This record gives sequence, C-alpha cells and structure tokens, in this order.
Amino acid sequence: MEHRKLNPKAAHIFVEQESANISPDDEAKILEDIPHKTRALAAKVATGHLSLRRLLKQIKLLTNMIRANDFSLAWKSKAIGLAGLAYFILPTDFVPDFIPFVGYIDDGAVIAAVLRTLAHELERYADFKKKA
Repeated sequence: MEHRKLNPKAAHIFVEQESANISPDDEAKILEDIPHKTRALAAKVATGHLSLRRLLKQIKLLTNMIRANDFSLAWKSKAIGLAGLAYFILPTDFVPDFIPFVGYIDDGAVIAAVLRTLAHELERYADFKKKA
C-alpha cells in the first residue's frame, strides 16, 4: 500500500481553501464531533506516542479558543480553525484514520498548518486565559 504524505505547504493551502467553505452553521456540528474523535484517539495512545498526545493537546487548545465566547476571534480565523478540525474528524481523509498511527500523520499536518496560521491568535488566547 502506498502511503501518501500531505506536506506542510499542501496542508496550509488545503486549510486556506477549505476555510472558505466553512459557514457559521458548521461550527456547532464540528465542535460537537471533536470530543468523540479525541476520546477515540486518546484511548489508542494512552500508553505512549508523544506526538499523538501533543496533537490531542493542540486540538484541545484550538477547540477551546474557538468555543470561547468571551474571546474576540475574527470569523476568518475561526473558519480556518474549524476547517482543520473538520479535517481531523473525517475518518476517510487523505490517509484514512483506520491505518494505525499512520492515519493521523495527515491530520497532524493539517492541524500544524492551522496552528501556524493562527499562531498570533493562539498567543492572544493564551494571554487572555492567563488574565482571566
């Protein structure tokens, strides 16, 4: 079986393109599905795999920032985050998630692209949480 990799530049382009397709109506559904997906992944990585645990922490941070009603976040930034989270919850994405651990490489690349794109907003959110 051929393993395709989603390189960082392709992941960034994907996120930018897909964020244009995210509407405010999509937000609730995406955020509703994230805990189910992260719990399933957490059960798989409970005994190791630092990179997957790091991915889960990053997804939690991103999800919390998007959910924070008291934090000012532009729709474009929210849509980029939601596009990345939507990609994460899809089981049949570029590399299907049912392939043990390898199936999350592309998810990690997409989330990493989202985190790079939203780095400033995530820093603001971290500062906001410290002050709260």
